[in-house]
Amino acid sequence: MAEDELNKLVGELSSKGYYKVAKYVRNAKENLFSYVRFWLKYGLVSPRAASMIERMMREIGRRLKKIAFGWSDEGAAKMARIIIKRITSAAQWDEYWKERLRINGNVMIILRGVTAK
Repeated sequence: MAEDELNKLVGELSSKGYYKVAKYVRNAKENLFSYVRFWLKYGLVSPRAASMIERMMREIGRRLKKIAFGWSDEGAAKMARIIIKRITSAAQWDEYWKERLRINGNVMIILRGVTAK
């Protein structure tokens, strides 16, 4: 897996004393695969954009041009912030809604053999 290879590279760079480069690669790796994780989590089969930034810009453009036509500047800015947060910080986004909706894991739903908690 590419992520494992990058981890090996970080280890090799660190062992040779290239600490700043290792840190740079480690930090870049975190965002490099975040969009792929987003695809897998939400079941996107054939994405149209290859990078997170392209995806965000396409989604913001789609929402503002087609769905939100006629929105106020304030409403459009809020929607843009929501899209950016949802794509770049999916875990924080999920936590926010769990807290807001008071989801505490006490309910279990089973549909066609699939369990959702």
